[in-house]
Amino acid sequence: MGLPRALKAHTEGDLELAKEHYIRALEQDANNPIIYQNYGALLKSLESFELAETIYLDGLKLYPDHIGINGNLANLYRKIKPVSSLEKYKYTLSLHLSNGESFDSDKVRDVILDIVYVSRELGLIHIGLLIVVRALSIYPSNSSLLLNLMLLLSCENFSANFASY
Repeated sequence: MGLPRALKAHTEGDLELAKEHYIRALEQDANNPIIYQNYGALLKSLESFELAETIYLDGLKLYPDHIGINGNLANLYRKIKPVSSLEKYKYTLSLHLSNGESFDSDKVRDVILDIVYVSRELGLIHIGLLIVVRALSIYPSNSSLLLNLMLLLSCENFSANFASY
């Protein structure tokens, strides 16, 4: 089968061989969400962003609630469509929570951090602050959240608006 060979080549860093095997895996059996999740990630790493997006979207047609595909698409969108990434991260967060993960899980924390990072990158300072302050009540000693809080508070737009009060 193509998928085991694709995964092996991908793990070993032979991206061209992995790509060949992912294509073969899609031709043989497109009913495995891991093909879409990992092949899209490989294409993203090769900077084939449009094809990676197509692969992820094809996977989501079959598996709309797959956390891995949704998360990887959010990461891709962060690079090529940052505004769209916020919605995809929000959906990925809801999938984690609906699957029974608690707010104190590492996966949930990481998605919250992604939302904070993208909010800051997009200049959505007030949204980022609301999320980071709430997240700090759950993860009080998380250094990434504390750093983002400082970065958000030091943003020019926020500082200028705060000074006018």
